[in-house]
Amino acid sequence: MSGMELVAELKGHTEPAWCVAWNPTRPLLASCSTDKSVRLYTYRFPPSSSSTDVAVPIFTFLTEIPTAHKRTIRSIAWSPSGRTLVTGSFDSTVGVWEQLDERDEGIERSGAMQANDEGEDGTGEWECVTTLEGHESECKSVGYSSDGALLASCSRDKSVWVWEVQPDSDFECISVMMEHTQDVKTLAWHPKEEVRYFDLPSPILASASYDASILLFADDPDADWGPFQKLQPSLPAVDPTMASGLNSQDEQMSLAGDEAKPSSADNDDKNDEFTVPALKDPETIWSLAFSPCGMFLASGGDNGGIRIWARGLSWTDSQSSSELDRDEDDLGRLASTGGDGRILIWQVRKTSETILSSHLSSPVPKIIATIVGLQERAHEIHDINSVAWCRRSVPEEEDASSPGHARAVKMQQRTRQLLATAADDGSVKVWRAT
Repeated sequence: MSGMELVAELKGHTEPAWCVAWNPTRPLLASCSTDKSVRLYTYRFPPSSSSTDVAVPIFTFLTEIPTAHKRTIRSIAWSPSGRTLVTGSFDSTVGVWEQLDERDEGIERSGAMQANDEGEDGTGEWECVTTLEGHESECKSVGYSSDGALLASCSRDKSVWVWEVQPDSDFECISVMMEHTQDVKTLAWHPKEEVRYFDLPSPILASASYDASILLFADDPDADWGPFQKLQPSLPAVDPTMASGLNSQDEQMSLAGDEAKPSSADNDDKNDEFTVPALKDPETIWSLAFSPCGMFLASGGDNGGIRIWARGLSWTDSQSSSELDRDEDDLGRLASTGGDGRILIWQVRKTSETILSSHLSSPVPKIIATIVGLQERAHEIHDINSVAWCRRSVPEEEDASSPGHARAVKMQQRTRQLLATAADDGSVKVWRAT
């Protein structure tokens, strides 16, 4: 079995679709494209016939934001509140979008937002409230920090910019970092804000580049934003094969720190195997994703390899017990995709074994990543450019006993199996992990 079920195929872009982004508080899915538009889709769950039914959402096209970008929209991201959408374009600008009815009517979207989860939301007109300029070349990625106070953008001009979000849709550039030596492809904010650097709290921003490196940035209160660690993926040459039958007990690859070793899997059907490329040389890094607990960072490169980086004690003082939503060894699932047209879902777990690296003060846990989902030719012959899990949030300010909180928790549980992909055929597909 594939471990994945197709929920919806959403067509409409006339050129390749580059990125998908789930709204964290509202039933909205956004996509962007070379056609310079952003498309918004809404979803709702039909009433279940019994308590044991697996709910599958129904998706509907909601609206198209034509934008004023002059070239491809390469990246999109929602603010944590779900009220603001940002677009990063090859025309070197970043667009900031809000709904007119929300701003004009002053709607507070915490509890009210959750009330609309079973119907359409986001139908009002979207307006570009700010255009951020400064990059000298194509903007490749944009993203908000977990508290929404900062926005980051990166570009082909080798720079990473950090913008401070201010009232009245205003933004102030507080740092321009030029430490990469080539095109900066992507960035990712650490999901937690309690990390400490220079003995004071600071968010962590990761960026990845054509220069085959990952840089980790933080704010030095005595100076400015700057890198505090550089990661360069380069693994020993191996030539493992892994069967696509998805036997979670047999087909595993162990990853931790800077090495990976395949486990053996017996399978007589040699036609039902695929080869994991040798992870030997440094490579362009195309994507980054922090684990929900913030203790691990995954990177994907142009040679087809996935690396998982463990966080040492030099990054943080402690880890709270609430950082993992299941048992302490279960780190959740990681989705990967690429030019081969496959979608892979990995179950990632810590083991009792540890690895001690020379640059860390204490051992880090060894990781087991097990393939639990595989979809071949997910978009037929076309490259897949983006994959994203649906991660609905529960407003912290909401009273835990209120109906709004209960709705938010229910929606979070119902959508956690969903992920979306965008491909060169211009389509967006929604999948459910089974």
